[in-house]
Amino acid sequence: MGVFLTPYLVRDYQHAYAMFNGQIGRDLDETFQKKYKVKVLFFFDYGFRHFWNSKRPINSPADLKGLKMRVQQGRVFADTVNGLGASAVPMPWGEVIPAAQQGVIDGADLPIVNINALKIYEVSKFTSMTYHNYGPTVVVMNLDIWKGLPADQQKLIMDVSMEAQKKIREATESVDNFAKAKEILEAKGMKVNQADVASFRKLAEEKIWPQYKQQYAEMWDKIVNTK
Repeated sequence: MGVFLTPYLVRDYQHAYAMFNGQIGRDLDETFQKKYKVKVLFFFDYGFRHFWNSKRPINSPADLKGLKMRVQQGRVFADTVNGLGASAVPMPWGEVIPAAQQGVIDGADLPIVNINALKIYEVSKFTSMTYHNYGPTVVVMNLDIWKGLPADQQKLIMDVSMEAQKKIREATESVDNFAKAKEILEAKGMKVNQADVASFRKLAEEKIWPQYKQQYAEMWDKIVNTK
């Protein structure tokens, strides 16, 4: 699943949905069943990740220079932030708010829905819409239980799963755009800007993609070629 977190590899929501509700999703379901003995019910997400910080708006990669940005404790997150020009500080979530208050970090990244829900506006001034990482989440069910259900009950569960997926996607997308983020977060005292996404994508493709393309060779072309 780490391949999908490669910055800018997932182009937009349409690309994500085409993958997870298409062949890639079916292949992952098969893998999960064989490897982990779970049945995939549906994929969803909380939205693309955007940078927030207390120093300045981030319009281009140059604006990340010198900023200490908290990242989740996984290599792809540190590679993303370092590759785009800031200094990655791996840190568990529980330490982030005090670290931001004390100036140990200048900022971090989160989807818009979480910037609002976690009250980041209390510790940070700027949100910059960079759309740099897409993290899929998956709802699964014990495979033996799934196989023990009659066909009509399996169908009911899958129908309800698709309905839930649709509702979550609508809720996420409804706030993950410049106009809505501005409306929600500026009312709480933050400044929201639309970053030059093309310049970030170009840098990611040059500096970060090569190693991940090698690591995830089997999946890479399938992802890139999904229309």
